[in-house]
Amino acid sequence: MWSYIFFFIHLNGTKINDYTALEMFVYKLVSLEVAVVSNDYTGLQMYVYKLVSL
Repeated sequence: MWSYIFFFIHLNGTKINDYTALEMFVYKLVSLEVAVVSNDYTGLQMYVYKLVSL
C-alpha cells in the first residue's frame, strides 16, 4: 500500500515531460479514473494493482 502512495508522490513531483512510458501510462489512468469517479478512490487502487501485476 505504501508503495502506491510513494509512487503517486513521485509522479506528482516529476514533470510530465520527464515521465517514462510506464509512468505516463499510470498518470493517464489516474487522470481518467479521477475524472470519471470524481474523488472516489476505491477503484483507483485496483487499477494500480492491475498495472503492477502486468
